[in-house]
Amino acid sequence: MFGCYLETSSPAPEGALIFVKIFRDADFFESSATVAYSHPNQGMGIKFRDYNRLHVGTLQKWLLEAMNATRA
Repeated sequence: MFGCYLETSSPAPEGALIFVKIFRDADFFESSATVAYSHPNQGMGIKFRDYNRLHVGTLQKWLLEAMNATRA
């Protein structure tokens, strides 16, 4: 697992250490992360670090659902 892009009007600077928690319905994924790159007023690419393995299944489920939705 690597990371993701977060759209936000106030991204953290490159190299910053952050904590993310992503919710969907009753599920969530959380991880500490490092900002890999930052686009002012647009968003930032982050690299996950130190995530709980229990949350990986939730993230994989969301990704599979997203892939299947684009095929329909």
